[in-house]
Amino acid sequence: QDESTRSERQKLLDSIKKQGDNSAEGIIFLLPFEDDPTRLKEFSEEIDAFIIQARFKNHNKNPIPASIVVTKWDKSGFCKCEDEKNKALDYINSYEVLKNAFKAIKDNFEYTELIPLSSYENYNLLAPINFSLEITFKQWYDKAKELNEAKNFEKLCKYLSIRWND
Repeated sequence: QDESTRSERQKLLDSIKKQGDNSAEGIIFLLPFEDDPTRLKEFSEEIDAFIIQARFKNHNKNPIPASIVVTKWDKSGFCKCEDEKNKALDYINSYEVLKNAFKAIKDNFEYTELIPLSSYENYNLLAPINFSLEITFKQWYDKAKELNEAKNFEKLCKYLSIRWND
């Protein structure tokens, strides 16, 4: 690992760990659709290590929205089918490596969404971003509403100016 990779990874960890004004607006975990995903054992271990490093000190679930994306979904034979989220979950649960990664994400992030995606089919490409923004904007709205109802207008103005920059 070169210095720039370590630096970028540390920036990512810092934005995930940070609570409040400068935290990340979402994180996307990519679980590729494979004929034999057992080769992804190292990948699953990296997700576990990342989650352990990104945990909050108070051990609450991380409020940053986490999209669990099954990539290459067009290869599954279930792309765009009626029950595809359940099919994606069946795929994940059929391999211990993916099931463990999925469980670790669900156990450590408050808001999660399973999204089958195919770049080849141009399918669901924006869904992870839309999910993250929907949750993030709701959190921002709830915080602004809370400050307004508390008549804490100084903090509300500061908070809204930070959100404006976002």
